[in-house]
Amino acid sequence: MIVELAGAPGAGKSALQPEVVRELRSLGFSAQAADTAVMECLDRSRLARAVAPLGRSQPARLRSIAVDAADGMAVLLTRPALTGRVLLSVLRSPVGGGHRALLARRFLVVAARERFLRRLLRSGEAVVIDEGLLHRVVNVFAWRERVTEREVRAYVAGIRPLPHLILLLEVRPDVARRRLSERGLPARLRGLPPAAADGFLARAAWALDVAADEAVRRGATVLRIATDEGLEQVQARLAEAVRAAVPAIDATTPRYVPSLPFEVPRPDRALGRRRAQRRPVTFPLEAVLAELGLRPAGRIRRLAAGRSDVVAVDTHRGEVVVKRYRDAVDEGAIAGEHSVLRELAAQRFPSPRLIEAAGGETLVRHPSGRYAAFVALTGYRPLHTLTALPGTSRRLAGDAGRTLATLHARLRGFVPAGANPDGLAGWDGPRIRPIEWYVERLRAGAQPDGPDSAVLERAARRLVRVEAIVQDSAPRSAVIHGDYGPYNLLVRPGDQIVVSDFELTRIDWLLTDLATALPRFAASRVGFSGRRAKAFLAGYAAYGDLSEEERRLIPIVLEYLSLRRAAVCLGRLQSNGEERWLAEARARLRLAHSLAAGSHPLARLALDR
Repeated sequence: MIVELAGAPGAGKSALQPEVVRELRSLGFSAQAADTAVMECLDRSRLARAVAPLGRSQPARLRSIAVDAADGMAVLLTRPALTGRVLLSVLRSPVGGGHRALLARRFLVVAARERFLRRLLRSGEAVVIDEGLLHRVVNVFAWRERVTEREVRAYVAGIRPLPHLILLLEVRPDVARRRLSERGLPARLRGLPPAAADGFLARAAWALDVAADEAVRRGATVLRIATDEGLEQVQARLAEAVRAAVPAIDATTPRYVPSLPFEVPRPDRALGRRRAQRRPVTFPLEAVLAELGLRPAGRIRRLAAGRSDVVAVDTHRGEVVVKRYRDAVDEGAIAGEHSVLRELAAQRFPSPRLIEAAGGETLVRHPSGRYAAFVALTGYRPLHTLTALPGTSRRLAGDAGRTLATLHARLRGFVPAGANPDGLAGWDGPRIRPIEWYVERLRAGAQPDGPDSAVLERAARRLVRVEAIVQDSAPRSAVIHGDYGPYNLLVRPGDQIVVSDFELTRIDWLLTDLATALPRFAASRVGFSGRRAKAFLAGYAAYGDLSEEERRLIPIVLEYLSLRRAAVCLGRLQSNGEERWLAEARARLRLAHSLAAGSHPLARLALDR
């Protein structure tokens, strides 16, 4: 977790930083001041370890410079608009050339250090930054006499992600001047006329106030602490405020930071979305929205057409997303989905938010179908539609693992409403859909140009045997997502990763989510990426429980799920004759065979520590 102390000169940031560190440690974090944390994290950086032997006399300093240079360059490339605003404002400042260079360099070093720490922070670690990027508004804007509120807000909008917690220390100008006089004016204020120094302090307080307001608008947690009193009184109020704020901060769900200065959509994914969006919208939107107390007031656009149709529509209360469930979706599954979404909303987990009718109902029944409406997530894109560099792809796989572990932790012990037919009847109960249901479809699915009866008979026997193996291992049951993949993760620069589409959520083996998600996040254009798979497992293990026995069971669970899915596809092929079901059934049978034979990379990965 990143905590930043911000405040005008004389507000007491340096004196209160140790108190914040102590309070975070009392809450269970491994907390450090930023300078100490950087030195400890240097040992985890491959670049720092590589250059250390080159600095014989001062290896630590050389490692620090190398990291600052690398991460500083990354900041320049990934945040050009933010850097441009800073440089332009610094050039306009009425200070000498050397001072301007110092202001620009300090901004870049602070940005590089924050990026470095975010990359290497582990679960349960917290860093307290004194005068971080948000505080830079003092150095970037307070020297100028004419600064607009829009400039300050645009600067804060370019900081992504914002710290998890911002402590804004507020002090009266007379108290700040007295404190600065007692300890000696900082170098930047020495030699200035008293009126100029007072003007600087006033502009610094104003810029920080605007920056904090913009940070709140963008979802950050900001605590305003008055520091006019003595140190002991301020410490007591600060400790109380931190204890109250930290438990409500979701620091476990990672935030998306793009690897490129702009997001690049994958052409094939973008083309598929455009094709889906060209299909006409046939929803009775006015009637559905009226049930929810809304009325359309603008454009309507299709978002997706998968198991269920989804459209976005502007209403008199803002944009909403309307989802029509397919007729094949079980009513119990819908009830389970809505109950899980309400529970996640109560826990402030980043997921879609349902819109309720006047009576609290979230499902709208209409002669044309069943509907639900959600608050629109503007500016988000599905993760699988974006292009990322190899290193960022591995980091995102780790972020996805941490997000899944957080989701499982938030739903631990929760009992969803309804019942999904793919799940368990209870925490230790049998499956709602018995194994015989799948075996029957496998044995009846022989095709002239597809799997023959001998192949399917072997698959049916293997399915029964694999289920017995898993049952004997007594895997843990939990409320799972059911369809966890990059296409159901929504990202927006600087914001938490949002998990969407809980249509298949249910009580099931916890390993079901892990087994199905691993191949999806490890897939690349050149095949299965073992590094991404390891990053996903490491991310999950950092925030969740994953024993060695469960890790080794993942390939067996995936084989079991693949055989079940092949049976479902063959059953659908028999009912509607669509060739796509035959193609998917073949792929699932091949995957199951490679897992059983131990030739699939995932089978080897499960044996590696």
